Amino acid sequence: MHTYDQVAAITAQFDMTASELDALCWGRLVGGPAFEDEDEFLANFAPHDGDELRQLFSERLAQNQEDLTQDNARPLLPSDDRPIEERLRELSNWSRMFVTALGFSRALQDADILARVAATLEDCRAIGNLDASSHENCDSAEEAEVGYMEIYEFLRITILFLHTELIVRDAHLIK
Repeated sequence: MHTYDQVAAITAQFDMTASELDALCWGRLVGGPAFEDEDEFLANFAPHDGDELRQLFSERLAQNQEDLTQDNARPLLPSDDRPIEERLRELSNWSRMFVTALGFSRALQDADILARVAATLEDCRAIGNLDASSHENCDSAEEAEVGYMEIYEFLRITILFLHTELIVRDAHLIK
């Protein structure tokens, strides 16, 4: 399993953050593939000829799939010892890219399905617009940390919820 810093060292070469690559993986997993080919999907976000990036994408996809089967979904974000501004910025980047990746989902092309998850997607969009300096509005550093953890937990649960609504539930309805 790659750490955030290991992923970031590779993605930086491609003008992408580790959190953005991870969000692409989660969006593809929970929304269902809009493209059969991973390279075709990835090319929509990072049109580079980077074997290392494609390999990392495949590895993260596999790791996230394993985590998902264990109900252990977690966005890949900087560790808690990093400044809150950096963590908030990457939380926002993750959420923005996650929603973008979901936009390529076959499941969200269905109006009924989209209606079921619209409020959650709207919340994710709002998190994607979060300003990294928003912690300055908090009365204390502890309050900022609590707020960050609440948003992180929301995104973690969102992964599981959307997977259930977009993949699991519809698979049962098709049977």
